[in-house]
Amino acid sequence: MTMRLAPLGLVVAAALLSGCGLGQRALAPAAGMLGGSGQASTPAMPKSGPGTEVTLSFRGFKFPMRELERDGNVVTYVAADGAQMELRDGILIATRGFGTDLMSSSQPGLAELVRGAAHKRSDFYLDGTDTMLRRDFDCTVAAGDGGEGPAGTRHIRQKCSSPDGYITNDYWLRGGRIVQSSQWVSDYAGYAGFVAP
Repeated sequence: MTMRLAPLGLVVAAALLSGCGLGQRALAPAAGMLGGSGQASTPAMPKSGPGTEVTLSFRGFKFPMRELERDGNVVTYVAADGAQMELRDGILIATRGFGTDLMSSSQPGLAELVRGAAHKRSDFYLDGTDTMLRRDFDCTVAAGDGGEGPAGTRHIRQKCSSPDGYITNDYWLRGGRIVQSSQWVSDYAGYAGFVAP
């Protein structure tokens, strides 16, 4: 799968204009369980507080993450090894420490996904050679069949396609919030399964 190259300035501008970047600050570099090349000083996972369990089935990993920071509807989670994920209303918008990291994702919020509107999505990656890559998608949202989600939830499925391939994200909602999901991270990490705190 080949991704198109985007200039760094375009990536920074897109993150700032999209309103779905990295909150007030970028996530700190993290060494990460998947071989990311971060710095030695990574944030420590809090001993208590809200957390989520993450499953990377493609890599054979299952691990806990705890809330590191909250900025409005954006929550940053950190694992024991310093790897981080950032979610906005339960939707993954950035990672650090996962090999090929999702630097930011320009996509609609939860309310638009729930409405089922067709939309665009642009994901920005930093690969192992520190090259910034951009991948653009055309997406649709439809009701899911329930799949492996919890009982009493509403299942919606986001299908996104590009000339380079496609991704499918699943969200299970209860009371207007995502309680479980399976979301694309990168070609290296595959899909991440989340269970909300």
